[in-house]
Amino acid sequence: MRPQGQQEKAGPVSLKYSFAFAVLMATAVFGLGQLGLLSDMPSALPYVLAALVLVASAGAWFVDLLDRRLNAMQEAVQKLAGGEDSLRIGHATRGAPEGISRPFTEMASAVNQRLSELQNVIAQQRAIAEHGPDAMWVFHVEAFQITDANENFSKLTGHPRTRLIGMSPMDIAPPEQQGMSTEAYCRSLIQRAVGGEKLEVPFMVRRTDGTDVPCELRAIHLPAPGRTLICGLLLDISERHRTLSELDRRMRFESLVTRLSTGFISVPVEEADESITDALGEVGRFAEVDRAYIFEFSPSREKVSCTHEWCGRGIAEQRDRLQDLSSSTYAWCLSRIQRGEVVSIDRVSALPADAAAEQVEWESESIKSILLVPMHSGSEVRGYVGFDAVEHETAWPTQLTTLLKLFGEMVSNLLERKRSQLSVQENNEHLGRANAELARSNQELQQFAYIASHDLQEPLRAIGGFSGLLARRYRDKLDAEAQEYLDFLTAAATRMQRMIVDLLDYSRLGHEPKPFQPVNLRDALEASLSLLQTAVQELGAEFLIGDLPTIQGDSQQLTQLFQNLVGNALKFHGEAPPNIMISGRRSGNEWLITVRDNGIGIDPEKAADVFQIFRRLHSQEQYPGTGIGLAVCKRIVERHRGRIWAKPNDDGRGTSFCFAFPVIGESIDAGEAPRWPEEPAAETTEDSVPRLLAEFDTRS
Repeated sequence: MRPQGQQEKAGPVSLKYSFAFAVLMATAVFGLGQLGLLSDMPSALPYVLAALVLVASAGAWFVDLLDRRLNAMQEAVQKLAGGEDSLRIGHATRGAPEGISRPFTEMASAVNQRLSELQNVIAQQRAIAEHGPDAMWVFHVEAFQITDANENFSKLTGHPRTRLIGMSPMDIAPPEQQGMSTEAYCRSLIQRAVGGEKLEVPFMVRRTDGTDVPCELRAIHLPAPGRTLICGLLLDISERHRTLSELDRRMRFESLVTRLSTGFISVPVEEADESITDALGEVGRFAEVDRAYIFEFSPSREKVSCTHEWCGRGIAEQRDRLQDLSSSTYAWCLSRIQRGEVVSIDRVSALPADAAAEQVEWESESIKSILLVPMHSGSEVRGYVGFDAVEHETAWPTQLTTLLKLFGEMVSNLLERKRSQLSVQENNEHLGRANAELARSNQELQQFAYIASHDLQEPLRAIGGFSGLLARRYRDKLDAEAQEYLDFLTAAATRMQRMIVDLLDYSRLGHEPKPFQPVNLRDALEASLSLLQTAVQELGAEFLIGDLPTIQGDSQQLTQLFQNLVGNALKFHGEAPPNIMISGRRSGNEWLITVRDNGIGIDPEKAADVFQIFRRLHSQEQYPGTGIGLAVCKRIVERHRGRIWAKPNDDGRGTSFCFAFPVIGESIDAGEAPRWPEEPAAETTEDSVPRLLAEFDTRS
């Protein structure tokens, strides 16, 4: 029984059957003839022929059956090769020899099992591809169309999967890719993939809503019989692009701010306003706004004014009318600014009711979105930087707000530097005027003192001359009281003349000063002692002089300094002969010089008063003088950038006048100040007595 619907092919089977029957019959007759059976049994010939016919018929039938079974097995093998997964293995091998049918049956079963396993793997791979995170696709090169795609590919493009099958790359992409047409770009990628290259290239996908999505295309050649396939992924890299774009934007803005900051540091204050306006333009164009400006609060913070403004093309300027605005009128906005908060408004039309005044003002300027960033000066908010979007509403990103804070601080620093430098310039101008006025006043005083001294000396000389003449000619004719009055007149005239001379010397200090030169203080001291030699000899003064440094100064004035200090020690001596010690030593960055005497001493509370002009601590009768000498010393020391002071000695006997000069360059390193022997010379050893560097003979 053949399976239902299956029929033998009559023509070829009958031919093969007849041919087999004829061959068997001819073979049997030929064999009988060769054996001689046909001639020996003529009467049995019909029976023999009949038997031969039966045998030949059976043999022909067996050959036909075997041929048909072999054909069936061949057909089954072809179906297996074609991928058919269900076969009638039993029917295909029915009637075949066991040696043929059993291996074939086992092979067919193994093939069916392997096909089942492969189908399961394919189903698993399909599920993975279907539910994977990326858009996957298969492309038929010869047909130049998509043959398969997963659900994520459909979501990426916006096309349903049923429509995607059969579409070309041009249907899901913009007209151009990477500077060439999409078709040319795709054909170049196909050529590279078929050549064995693993592609990782950019590809722009255009969605059904018209938006373009940047993607990364990854593709390889997929082997397939009879056709060329390419499969791969499309990775949506729009988030990566946004991140890189934001990073690039931040780096470009930081570069812009760095360049502007560098320019702000070196810009002259008179060009600061122009530089700020130019910077507002650069930042405004970078931020893609229509207007950028700066407002500054008044010192009382009750008013706010627009000080700088930049406007894009076609945008009206507002600066002139935005002056001295009341902070209370726009309290909703300005109170936040003064607290250091950023005011970021994406939609001016959606402002709260509390900001009604701000909304009216901003809408009158056609502002749709606004961003205000405080400008800090230390802990104080001095104003704010503003950005307006007039053409369309703008959502202000956080990154831009952060960067604009940096720009606001940079502008605030420049404005603070401008204010500081203008204040310094104003103070310098005021100081310059004051110095000029002081110089003019000093010059007038010097001229007055010089003229007054000369003019006053004329009548004093006349008084002194006539009083002397009167004393010589008429002393014998005057009584004792008149002679005393005449002596008073002569002494007063002499003292007044001396005061005028000292005042003239004091006024000349600093007038037409000489340039400083290296001066050895030992030389200046010796020059002063030579001028005081008469007084030294009369008083029997002794001196102990230590090492003294070389400084930069005026030798004439330094000689006068020592002359006045030593003369002061000679004048205010006690009952014992004057013992004066002059020494120098280095103290830090100063040379400290000390002139020490054993005179009458000084009251510590009045030590600073002795350097005031005409200041005297004793009466004229006790110690004659004009009271100018120590004032001259103070002026000389200060002109040499030094300081001077007086103090009583530690042992309570005498006074030490100390003055210090700054160390300029190197000089001798003065050691410890020499000391007078505390015991009489007869009771001390030679080593205990300091070396006497200068001794003046007091004998006439």
